[in-house]
Amino acid sequence: MIESKCGLCHSVSIVYSYDGNKSWEHTIYAMKQRGLSLTNDEEANILKKLKKIKKN
Repeated sequence: MIESKCGLCHSVSIVYSYDGNKSWEHTIYAMKQRGLSLTNDEEANILKKLKKIKKN
C-alpha cells in the first residue's frame, strides 16, 4: 500500500529512506494536505508499516 499511495507523487525510496525529525503522523498529515487520499483504515495500515521500518 505504501507503494500505491505514496508512490503516486514521489519515489517510494524517499519514504523508506526518510530520516526526518517529524513523526509519521505529521508526515502523513502533510501529505494529505497536498492531496493524498486515504481512508482511516489505509492510514492506520500505512502508519503501522512505516513505524516498523523506522521509529519516529
